[in-house]
Amino acid sequence: MHAAEGIARIDVKSTLNCEEILPVVALKHHVQVLRPTESKIQALGNRDLLPDGRQIYELLLTYQLHMSKTGEFSPFCPWLSHLLYESDYEAQLWMLFDTNKQLMASGDAFPHQYSAKVEKGDYTLRMHVRHEKTEQLDRLKEKPMLIKHKLANAGITLDTFATQGHAMTGGKKFVTHSSQAGEICPIYITPLPDEKIPKGVTAGNYLLGTLTFAKDDYGKKANGFPFKYVISEAPNRKKNGPPANKEKNKALEFDDALRDLKVNWLSKLGSESLYNELREKYDDHFPLHQAWLLALDADKEKPNRLQEIVATAELLLSKIDKQTVLSHYGMKADVRPNAAAIKSDMEKQKIALIEALSRLGIAKADLLTAETSEEERTTTLLQLDDIFRNLTKLTDLNDAKVVQFAMRHATLCVQYGRLLKMLLKQLEDKPTEENERKAIETCQKLGWDHCVQHLGNGLFTKYPPSYRLF
Repeated sequence: MHAAEGIARIDVKSTLNCEEILPVVALKHHVQVLRPTESKIQALGNRDLLPDGRQIYELLLTYQLHMSKTGEFSPFCPWLSHLLYESDYEAQLWMLFDTNKQLMASGDAFPHQYSAKVEKGDYTLRMHVRHEKTEQLDRLKEKPMLIKHKLANAGITLDTFATQGHAMTGGKKFVTHSSQAGEICPIYITPLPDEKIPKGVTAGNYLLGTLTFAKDDYGKKANGFPFKYVISEAPNRKKNGPPANKEKNKALEFDDALRDLKVNWLSKLGSESLYNELREKYDDHFPLHQAWLLALDADKEKPNRLQEIVATAELLLSKIDKQTVLSHYGMKADVRPNAAAIKSDMEKQKIALIEALSRLGIAKADLLTAETSEEERTTTLLQLDDIFRNLTKLTDLNDAKVVQFAMRHATLCVQYGRLLKMLLKQLEDKPTEENERKAIETCQKLGWDHCVQHLGNGLFTKYPPSYRLF
């Protein structure tokens, strides 16, 4: 059944005797379609030569998978699945890796035997197919991989009706019907409402489940039919943004659009001449200084431009009224007519404040060296304490925008326990070898040799240098 086709009709007939009919369409799985991002054909080594010396080739397909939340799924390739010895191809294996190239799961031709339960994040799926003829492997270079996700809770059910009129108007749903022998009983199934479509299910994906007609549980178990529901394109919904000012002068509107375009490109180009040109006309426009701060932070010569980052961050902070932003977020309810526009503006100012404070703190911390005088070091630490307190008012310190500053602050304050806690939180959310080594270094400073040994032993298994071979 396709969602765009509307109401689907099914005729049920009992040929032997009277049966009680109560149709149920239960959808239990969501099937996602993945296209390969990379395909490669290469000759295998001496181990994989046929007895008469014929060469065997390998096709390696790479797929990228994003999991928006923790879940369980089973990958399968419909072109090859359920065929093993009778397949014209010599092998079909898949392996699932995380962003650190750690093997998470693997499987072969029978998808019902293999599943992977993974956390939220990005994953790489690699599929291996072998054949002695490269032209046969070329036929599979664009073949999709299907990812069968298990839906949360009890799944989804579609509504069923006894008449087409009730199905069209959303009237009385199908109730138990006693069907006589030879009688045809029509059943009408309506599409799933858009608001009930699971998050992450897009057009081209489909839902899988079963269709049963018997009322009693034994009949449902004995006689169920596979049911596929194909998702159509989502409706275009208008966003509830601030109302457009229809009386705005066209020349001013053009000037604002041109300014915003240049500001957006400023962070990408990193052109100081463009920044100075825009400052002459839009110096009070805080997104201009925010974009330049981002450009400086991304510059390859950042260690040599720390003073510029400090100056730009302080200038950005002077363009934003911090107390106004804090007062807005301390408000229980905003009943002003233009509350939506004010909220949008306050959100932008809050983000700019966080970025300015975080980058100011990082730059000041990086400016401290072994040659820094004790008096200057004490003054800088007091300034960093003030930045730390201001950031705690605006966001969580484990936020990606501020966690680097928070870790530097903990290091300079010799608070290694707090630093280790933040590093472990980062490793829990998104493990990286860099943070793992920082955690080991912190444990060394704390004198926790047992933790150093434990974390060090797991480095090579958690962060292998390359993908495991098939």
